[in-house]
Amino acid sequence: MDCHKWRSLHLMLKRTNQFIELYLDSIKEVEEKARACYEGPVAMGLSSNEFVEKMVLDGCFVLELFRGAAEGFKQLGYPRNDPIFAMRGTMHSIQRDMIMLENQLPFFILYWLLVLQYGDPEQKGLVAKLDSGFSIH
Repeated sequence: MDCHKWRSLHLMLKRTNQFIELYLDSIKEVEEKARACYEGPVAMGLSSNEFVEKMVLDGCFVLELFRGAAEGFKQLGYPRNDPIFAMRGTMHSIQRDMIMLENQLPFFILYWLLVLQYGDPEQKGLVAKLDSGFSIH
């Protein structure tokens, strides 16, 4: 799944004309707060760079899922036959995985990533709006 997360991240970066360093540097600033949300291997087993990269990679993937569900994946630049975003069964499996406690991200990470993408700190509430289009049935 990581290869699809990287593919998604690269497409988002291309779409927003941004560089990954912006995201890594910004999340690095809140790494300690994010680590405090976890225990076990996620908090202790990853180096600083690995942890920050994981937060950026997973967070941007979640936001792409939310945006795609709300706006349509084709609108975001994904092909109609995308192996992840076009398959209904795969999406349902991803939704189930996202509710598992160990797969959840701190909400402030998603918010911070949205601020970086949109450049507008007034986007508060956008994560919830996007999430409402991605509910589990």
